[in-house]
Amino acid sequence: MALIIKAVFARILCIIRQVLIFAAGVVLIGCTADHNSPGLPTASPAITQSAVAAGAESLAQTRARCERELLEQGRILFTRAFTDTDGRLRYDLFYLDLQTRALQRALRTPPSDRLPPSGNTAQGLLIPGRVGGSLSPDGTRIAYFDLTAIVVADADGSNPQVVDTSLLRLHDNIQWAPDGSRIAYADFVSRSARIASVMPPFEVRDLKPDIRILSIASLSFPHPPLQGRWLYAAGCPVIDSQCPFRMNAYLTPLREGYTPPKSVGANATLPRQSPVSGLIAALWVSGDPPYLRPGVVESPGDDPWVPAEALVSGGLSWSPNGCALVAPTLDQRDLFLFDLGRGAVTFVDVPDSLQSLHPQWVR
Repeated sequence: MALIIKAVFARILCIIRQVLIFAAGVVLIGCTADHNSPGLPTASPAITQSAVAAGAESLAQTRARCERELLEQGRILFTRAFTDTDGRLRYDLFYLDLQTRALQRALRTPPSDRLPPSGNTAQGLLIPGRVGGSLSPDGTRIAYFDLTAIVVADADGSNPQVVDTSLLRLHDNIQWAPDGSRIAYADFVSRSARIASVMPPFEVRDLKPDIRILSIASLSFPHPPLQGRWLYAAGCPVIDSQCPFRMNAYLTPLREGYTPPKSVGANATLPRQSPVSGLIAALWVSGDPPYLRPGVVESPGDDPWVPAEALVSGGLSWSPNGCALVAPTLDQRDLFLFDLGRGAVTFVDVPDSLQSLHPQWVR
């Protein structure tokens, strides 16, 4: 009888403890009625996976966690320019396995044999091939730009469906919404951003998070804890008569019309949210002539923390575990991996590639 009373009393104490912890904003899962169970463990410096999923991981916690993570894991999906067997310059989507360094075509379907008219390629308006590839969050679909159209297909390239034919050239690689229902992209020529649903009837609309912005270079959909806002870059790397605004990164509430933007960073472009937290990475513009280097901030407006010094070209992506960044080298032929945990950079040679563009780090 005494044991039963003790067990009931322990259970009551456990329920009270759950209520108090919940009131403090933390949920305690599981509780035992064993009166011999030890007390609550002391807080560990290692952050829990639930805290990471909730976006509570700081930069210091990220670095501490990532010191124990393998850097070269997963694959890089990227646009590769190469000389084809017919001697022509081609662009297509490839995977680079980071452990074996093996290259593999991303799409089983053959690329189009169409080529742009002579002269347009030199002007940089049209690119012969498929570029800007991006896998959906669940890995089942791929979106890319094919000469004059945005296309969404199954992950291996089968069942391609044209979503938008109004673009001349993709400014940044395509960005997926966290739920996989929409994609966002920017047109290099019109300097506008668009969002499109990826299921028929493929509704497409122009979007200006800030009606005063003349030129948008990238646009993405943040996930928790930044959901309900746009993460974008606007302006130009160089101020001139065509674009009087320097390139800046912003975070703006997801509303129609004008809403005051919050600056992520001045002279920054291609802002990207970590897949596991609220950290934001971007490419910061500095120097004369301008050059780019990656940096990470915990909160919009912070001074960026630079994981390692290396000059890069446009293009930026997080690793799936939020421990590293990938960006093309300055000459756009190869890739740099920026290791947040160790504060180091690794050079990755991409065999027989004339250009390596629009990297997306995937599993």
